[in-house]
Amino acid sequence: MEKSYFLHKSKTFCMMPWVHLYINTDGLVKACCSSRITYGDVGRETIQKIWHGKAINEFRQKLCQDQPDTRCQTCYDLDKSGNISMRKTVNTNYAHHFGLVQKTKANGTAPGTSPVYLDIRFSNICNFRCRTCWHGSSSNWFEEAKILRRTAANTAFIKATTDSDRLFEQIESFLPGVEEIYFAGGEPLLMEEHLRLLQLLDKKKLYKVKLRYNSNLSRLKYQGQHFFHWWKKFQDITIGASLDAINERGEYIRKGQSWHETIENIRQIKAECPHIGIKITPTVSIYNVLHLPDYHQSWVESNLIAINDVELNVLHRPNYLNIKILPAKYKEKVKLRYQIHTNWIQDRNQHPHLSDAERQRMSAMYNNAITYLYSDNWTHLISKFLEENRRLDLLRNESLDQIFPELAEMVNLK
Repeated sequence: MEKSYFLHKSKTFCMMPWVHLYINTDGLVKACCSSRITYGDVGRETIQKIWHGKAINEFRQKLCQDQPDTRCQTCYDLDKSGNISMRKTVNTNYAHHFGLVQKTKANGTAPGTSPVYLDIRFSNICNFRCRTCWHGSSSNWFEEAKILRRTAANTAFIKATTDSDRLFEQIESFLPGVEEIYFAGGEPLLMEEHLRLLQLLDKKKLYKVKLRYNSNLSRLKYQGQHFFHWWKKFQDITIGASLDAINERGEYIRKGQSWHETIENIRQIKAECPHIGIKITPTVSIYNVLHLPDYHQSWVESNLIAINDVELNVLHRPNYLNIKILPAKYKEKVKLRYQIHTNWIQDRNQHPHLSDAERQRMSAMYNNAITYLYSDNWTHLISKFLEENRRLDLLRNESLDQIFPELAEMVNLK
């Protein structure tokens, strides 16, 4: 099995089932947060049994044979459009574990392995109800979801397990070998389990574990305890701030956000824990795709981030918020703005300390978004967008026409 081919040239191979443990808010253990592949349920089986079970072994076997799996289509689509997929990212970050793949048996079993990269969505607890989200990932969505008839459960709060002690006992057994933990939600900084895991890492002095967050950064304390106390002990922390637009536009997309408070929290993190890397990770949707260049520049010009501290996450679902539904004239406006923006990125006079490699990577990120934008014509979904957005505007007493007048005009005209 040639390492270079599988990690860098294969269009299907993925390191995930050898290194990654993903547990969804419903307790299902899946290949990752983007895949429809399910290995088991932590409410019924132990992590150890699932990790060496039939479903994951079959997936490993398929990958070793370099076979595609339709349940991984999200990554395939991102790769096709030139974007950086989760598959490519994990292959790069965990290439040093490829020996585990080479030792895998013909039936897919991988004896002696355990998860080294954790992504456990302990619950859906969240204080926001973002338009690009839903009840399954935000408890705050529940009341509106009931009215819209799209609840993920019969209660607002959804938890991965009703027996957290049992789950933590299992996590603790392989925690010394863990290299990276990704906290997401819901909103991880509101979760009791997040604090409990920090305390467990602290107890075992596992300060070399990489901590990565996807957070709305609306809270920096839990039950009066400031996260700075723990964060100062860890060597490698990156926070991906889930922020999509400036001021009232951002607050419209991410209901519950106070733009002013969010900026103040970021300034506080930079002052108290300057070693923490903060990246802005906007979800690229029909709402904000036109304004992302202005958004990016405003962060840089405010000295809140470096120019290369932005990562675009192109939304795929729900499909009526996907940028591919935009009419041709609007797509042309987006394309022009992105071309101007990539010229700004490439300007060595404005950004003398940005390496050529980073210039190319940043420019490619925006160019790939354009490629995805033009990859299909989904204008037939504009009516669906208008209807769904109108229903939400009525519930929230908000107006697309007031916040995004250029978008409202264009999609109405088609």
